[in-house]
Order: sequence, then C-alpha cells, then structure tokens
Amino acid sequence: MAAVDLTPGEALLLLEPNKRQGSEAIKVSLMWLLAKKCLTASLEDKPGFLGRFLSRTSRLHPSDRLPADLPSEMDNLMQLVRRTGYMDDFVKAARIQYGNDLTGFQIHYLIPSLLKRRLIEPRTEPFLIVFSRTRYYRTRSGEALRQQIDTLFARAREIPGYLDRSPAQAAALAATLGGLIFLMPELRPHFTDIAHAMRRPIGADASMYTGDTCSGSSPRPNEPLVKDTMALDFTGFDAGAFDAFDAGMTALDASFDAAASSGGAADGGSDGGGGGGAD
Repeated sequence: MAAVDLTPGEALLLLEPNKRQGSEAIKVSLMWLLAKKCLTASLEDKPGFLGRFLSRTSRLHPSDRLPADLPSEMDNLMQLVRRTGYMDDFVKAARIQYGNDLTGFQIHYLIPSLLKRRLIEPRTEPFLIVFSRTRYYRTRSGEALRQQIDTLFARAREIPGYLDRSPAQAAALAATLGGLIFLMPELRPHFTDIAHAMRRPIGADASMYTGDTCSGSSPRPNEPLVKDTMALDFTGFDAGAFDAFDAGMTALDASFDAAASSGGAADGGSDGGGGGGAD
C-alpha cells in the first residue's frame, strides 16, 4: 500500500503511535470529510433558552450521500455529526464517546486499523519495575510508509513557492498528498490558491502531474497511486465551509486542549515508534 492510502488520522498515528493525539486526529479527520464534501460547515446563530440566540457558532451539515467504503473512523464521526450538528455539541458528544481526552478515537479506530494492516505491532514492556505497559512500534512496512510520508512532506513544502511561478506544479504536488495535506498546517493558508491552481487547464503553464499520469511526459517512477476513496479533489474546494469550520475551531481547540492538559503521551512520553519490526 501507499502512504496516501492512509486516512489523515491513521498517518498521524503511524508517525507517533504512542502519543495521545485523539483530538488532533479528530480535527484532521473532520477537515478530510469537509474536503470530500461528506459534510459542510456554516456559521449560524444557535438558538438558546426561550428562543433566544446564543453567539454565532459553527454548524456541521452532513451530506445525504456518503461513499459506501468510507473508512470506519470517518463513518463513526459522521454518525456523531448527525446526532449533534453544532460544533460545541459535537465536542461534548465526542468527549462522552471517546473519553475526556478523546484518546478513545485512536484506541478504538486508528490503532486497530494500523494493526490490521500490519503497519505497527504491540510490545509489552516493563514499567516502573512492577508494572507493564503496551507500546506500539512500526513494522518494516510501517517504517517504509513513514519514510514515504517524510518524502511527500519534503516535496509538499515547495508548494507555496510554486503557486505563483508554476501553479500546475503546485497542484501536482498537492495531488500526490491526498489527505496527508491536513497534517501540514503550514499549507492551510494556501488551500484556496491550491484549489485555483488545480482548476487551471492542464498545460496552462506546464505539464501537470496528477497521481500516476502526466500530461506531456512520462509518469514519475515509484510514485504511489491514490485510491479513489482517499484521493482529494481540491478543484471544488469550499473556502466558505473551511472558514466557518476555522471559526469554530477556537472553541474546539479550547475544549480539546483542556481535555489534553492531563497529559501528552499515552504513557507519559513518546519516541514516535520504532522501525524494523516483524512484517
């Protein structure tokens, strides 16, 4: 499999499998769902007691039609969105469902998925002499994907520089990232420009490489193919929906940060996982 076949949450956990990051995994998963148009977001006045309206808040609107092969953690989040709607209600429900620090999201969905794909393996280790703990380490396959992700990230950091002088190249690099683009916060300010670059006719400024095909040249060697389910089409990027989502992120982050303040890593620290385990 290729790194771009991972969901953003799975990739996040693969990079640091022993770190508590359920909250971040939920955030990047919601961004993925927005980009896939499985849901959209708007700013609305939330009705309160006796018809009074509370301050404006983000509201998540689920799509009526979802892909049949939607990843399990995404499907679970969509069920939560349908039951809540408003961002603050979503956060409250998420903390009930996944635990106060939200690590249940990674424990019940992301870790099992990586184990099933044999990208990580559990190891029981002694802890404080009389105790033991389970930690996760990348297998050889998982380590290969981590290296692939690092390579994709290194290329993607060139995107802002290409947006003006070669938009097609910027779009091509963004296309190879898939959902991994949401693990690069430095690209968030450029999403609208990336979408504009992807809407440009192929050949407008250069031959455009998209995934495993290229206009006017041969495919790049060893480039991972992107499954249809995981591929992102930024040509229809909804800047308004992302702006509304961002507006709700202040409350979201505050709640997540408060929940996470009890600790950082799942066992008090993280070494990011090891490579070279059994395949």
